[in-house]
Amino acid sequence: MRKLIVLLMVAAMCSIAVAAPDWTNGSGDGLWTNGANWVGGNAPGTGGADNWPAIHGQAVGPTVNATTAYQWIVQHGIYGNQPGALLVTHNGNFQCNEYWLGSQNDTYNDAVITIEAGWLQANKFMIGKDQSGRVDISGGIMSAYNAGNELLVGASGDWSRGKINITGNGDVRADTLIMNTSAYQHDSRILINDSGVLKLRGDQTGAGTNLMTYIGNGWIYTSDAGNTISAVYDGTWNETVVTSVVIPEPATVILLSLGGLLLRRKK
Repeated sequence: MRKLIVLLMVAAMCSIAVAAPDWTNGSGDGLWTNGANWVGGNAPGTGGADNWPAIHGQAVGPTVNATTAYQWIVQHGIYGNQPGALLVTHNGNFQCNEYWLGSQNDTYNDAVITIEAGWLQANKFMIGKDQSGRVDISGGIMSAYNAGNELLVGASGDWSRGKINITGNGDVRADTLIMNTSAYQHDSRILINDSGVLKLRGDQTGAGTNLMTYIGNGWIYTSDAGNTISAVYDGTWNETVVTSVVIPEPATVILLSLGGLLLRRKK
């Protein structure tokens, strides 16, 4: 009996010492690194708070504008409504093992990551973890680019739905990209506009590769007027670069073809 009481006391002490860092925005400044914005009074991974934070229940999500402590798993909107957006801006540097993004609302407007600048890195991104999630990146880098890393878009649960909008100078990188494997939802998409770029490890341009299937299915697309999606292998960096490019006019194609014939004749 005494042993049981001692064990219960130890467990209670541990639960007090290590607070579960749920986002509250208690100070009102919206900053991830401010401990006053988290349950327990410490930012995740610092001061006794664990590095398994949860973001939900607040209209205003956290802003990352500095280097944060390394996180193990981030649960963004997974177990609650109104999670608020995570904003990564200038000088922001956020790294974690896994990032789970999903909301019970199916409009894609609740669980959102907004990247304007800085760096967001994970070994595995689950965009639409069991539910709906969206990433808007207009600058900076979103990376799952190390060997074995994964970017899952609508591929982490039966009802998984994800969207990534890459615009401006947004840069998304992945070692492996997996899309639309959920049992009941198949409307996950990646939009590439402006100078936005998607980079995938290795040569993914061959017929039958997942990338070319995704592009052929319209899952990776552009809404830039007069543009189409281009996937080009860059041997220097051993990566496939996916961008939005202008569709050549028929006259331009003919001129290019004629130029090629003339060059051959001169040789």
